Amino acid sequence: MSFERIEPGTTEWDAYFASHIHRYHFAAQRLLEHGSRKILDAACGVGYGSHHLASTMASEVIGVDRDEHALAIANRDFQRDNVRFILDDCETLREACKHGPFDAVVSFETLEHLKQPSQFLSAVRDLLKPDGSAIVSIPNSDVASSADWEFHERDFNAGEFEEILTNADFCRLDFHGQYMNSLGRLREQIRAEANRIRFNPSFRLGAWLQKRLRNHHLPPPLPEQIEDFEMHSASPEEIRRQGKHGPIAIIVVAARA
Repeated sequence: MSFERIEPGTTEWDAYFASHIHRYHFAAQRLLEHGSRKILDAACGVGYGSHHLASTMASEVIGVDRDEHALAIANRDFQRDNVRFILDDCETLREACKHGPFDAVVSFETLEHLKQPSQFLSAVRDLLKPDGSAIVSIPNSDVASSADWEFHERDFNAGEFEEILTNADFCRLDFHGQYMNSLGRLREQIRAEANRIRFNPSFRLGAWLQKRLRNHHLPPPLPEQIEDFEMHSASPEEIRRQGKHGPIAIIVVAARA
């Protein structure tokens, strides 16, 4: 399980940063192979992914988000000479248009938050150079339903993801799944048991006292590590067949039609 938006200095950041940055590791590798020099990170949040892309690839990266608080953290903690953070709405990408076209657009865990995801994908397509590529991810609704997320407008399974990308005139869809491996699943089981103990009423009182005394959040039990996750190529049909045992997130590398 990973939280939808994480911020440095929080328990959620300590616990779940690994699964989020793992997707950016994958994107950086693919874009290095493509030779991308100018990248848009749409819905960049607090900016750690934009920073990773810029530091890994020495490319120009524009990170956009509609949350001013998130961008303030991005400018404070994840600024680089080759990164710029801009306030923009992913429904339109109106500000991003002023800085395009782009060799690549990266956008992770965005579509499910939008009232008009097709409009966003059309804007992404229009911002790409003719040989550009988009790397987009969604949480796999066959693994985690909308009941698990507070701010989702709509969830997608692999087949629905393929359909909305195709309808937005993307082609050569290369599907990948972000899977939790056996080590990650073991950590997750131990973490769940530790949290069960941690959040019983008697433990909560002790934890509250420790937090007050230390003036700092308690470290999470057994946080996720990057090595807990693996990225595997898999068709939409394979992902659907896997059901609850499928990837936690579905990532597609797509080209303009």
